[in-house]
Amino acid sequence: MKSAIWATPGPRYANFGDVLQYLLIERYFKGKIKFELAEIGRPINTELIGQSKNLVVGPGGILVGTQGAKALYRNILNDKTLAKFDKYGTKFHIWSSGVLRVPEENERRLANELFSRCTYIATRANIEIDFIKSITPEAEPVFSPCSTMFLDKILKEDMPESMKSDNVVLNLNKDNFREGLYLRSPIHRFIEYANSEGLKCVLMANSVHQDTNMDMLKTFNLLRSDHRLEDLLIDYYNTIETQGHDAYPPGKLSAEVREYAFRNAKTFPRRYNKTRFAFGKRLHAWLPFFSYNTPAAFIGTKARRGMPKDYFGEELGEAFLCEVPERARNIGDLHRISEAMINKLRYYIKYEDRLVAKIAERREELWELFEKRAAELYESMD
Repeated sequence: MKSAIWATPGPRYANFGDVLQYLLIERYFKGKIKFELAEIGRPINTELIGQSKNLVVGPGGILVGTQGAKALYRNILNDKTLAKFDKYGTKFHIWSSGVLRVPEENERRLANELFSRCTYIATRANIEIDFIKSITPEAEPVFSPCSTMFLDKILKEDMPESMKSDNVVLNLNKDNFREGLYLRSPIHRFIEYANSEGLKCVLMANSVHQDTNMDMLKTFNLLRSDHRLEDLLIDYYNTIETQGHDAYPPGKLSAEVREYAFRNAKTFPRRYNKTRFAFGKRLHAWLPFFSYNTPAAFIGTKARRGMPKDYFGEELGEAFLCEVPERARNIGDLHRISEAMINKLRYYIKYEDRLVAKIAERREELWELFEKRAAELYESMD
């Protein structure tokens, strides 16, 4: 069995997508790679350096322009630790991570130090390949589909039996749903259309500071499996609404959410079950639904809007992208978001059986590529 220091967000993280990825990668490589965890949120135990010949960085958006990237270069990869890794001849690898923006100068320098040392780099999107090469032209990143598309294949007997319901799962930008700003949010038009088709809208929170607020919780229930999280969030929003932010600072909420993630990580794959259709702003409020062959539309950042085509090709990829304004700056943008989502849901209802079959077919091809890339990572290690 090979071994590696693993620089990753880990199992106790406020972004549930990163927690899910941790669970899957740990399971997939079990018996093949012994990982020594170096959580990016904590300074690395320098005694770890030198105990393994390999360092694996990822998965997750932790390389440039995120809070995770700041933590990575502050706690794991800085001038001091890089020198120590070099002293021991550590081989560097990146797995299922990438870059989506131009970095600021110091972060660019450290990212280049990382990329130039890497023996193997696997990203989740073609745009990430382009950005990495713009920072380090000699780097040779390759595309590998994200593990979260393969909950069933990685978790196997621990995977919940696939069940459908009449739920449409929504993961939305909290700034796009502010009842206090408008008499009635245009998003209600989408909810009413879904209801008219016998469907029920429920909310998925993957990064609670960005995709929940009190107005949303007054309108939607969270996923049934997240009822404890829902109680926690209602308590938080009620407290700041009645007593002010000082009574419940964001740091306290973050700590509670991290603890929730740690205690409930093994149940996270169930969050994507019992769903008819989904609309996701965040990557892991979109991709994992395909594990159940569920039609799901990406409505997030423009930087990731090429990913549906990366995964499903030019024609089919269009089916899993819903072109909406990235941020609602006025009520007109909210109307455009609602209208685009209504049109996409209408399309999903009409072509549901065909889409489910196409997803299943394409996932088999992507699984072959995932296993090929995982084998390449393993072979690149000492």
